[in-house]
Amino acid sequence: MSEKKGCTRCGLCCTFPDPHVMVCPELTPVDIGRLIEAKRPDLIVRLGDRSGIRSVTVTTHSKCAALTTDKDGKAVCSIYEFRPEVCREWEVGCALCQHYKNLARRKL
Repeated sequence: MSEKKGCTRCGLCCTFPDPHVMVCPELTPVDIGRLIEAKRPDLIVRLGDRSGIRSVTVTTHSKCAALTTDKDGKAVCSIYEFRPEVCREWEVGCALCQHYKNLARRKL
């Protein structure tokens, strides 16, 4: 079994190869409560009976609107303490994390 690598703060877990992604990820009622507590209701997008975090288009891709960078250019979640459950469950180095990194390498 291979050892999982630590997070490199690349931000690929919060980035989507499609520039037309409008909402990510889907939010639970608890997630919505966290964002309201964080005074970030501006991140909530409602689509019918579902809600998600707003995403923004960056030329050829989309990214979560809560994703920012620090002075070193490393990815930072601006709502980390209040992040949605799906983000809390993300495993660094998991198969999906590695898949996103492989996709990014192919685009270079």
